[in-house]
Amino acid sequence: MGLVPADRPGLHAVRADLRVLDVWNDTGYCTKAYDGLYQAQSAATNPAKRQQIVYQMQQMVASAKPYLVLDFPDAIEAHSTAWADLPLIAGISWNSMSKIPFESVHQAG
Repeated sequence: MGLVPADRPGLHAVRADLRVLDVWNDTGYCTKAYDGLYQAQSAATNPAKRQQIVYQMQQMVASAKPYLVLDFPDAIEAHSTAWADLPLIAGISWNSMSKIPFESVHQAG
């Protein structure tokens, strides 16, 4: 099962076990090495040690490339000094998938 620590949402490990239902493994990726690392990070009590194991797991999945990206949607981003207080989400500005209100946006000046 996936594990996302509340204090570090970017630190993410996914269980790659096809025998378990309701896991975050939509590609079917499964290796004994990855499963061993998953068990090790689950048992790690030292946050720094766990982080290193999870990074190793993420690198393993990135190298294996189990996802086939079929499409990158077109995106356009424009900026103008004529407008102020555009909300940011995670440090980036609004895009077509944003669900943020625009009550704070106003013309500059």
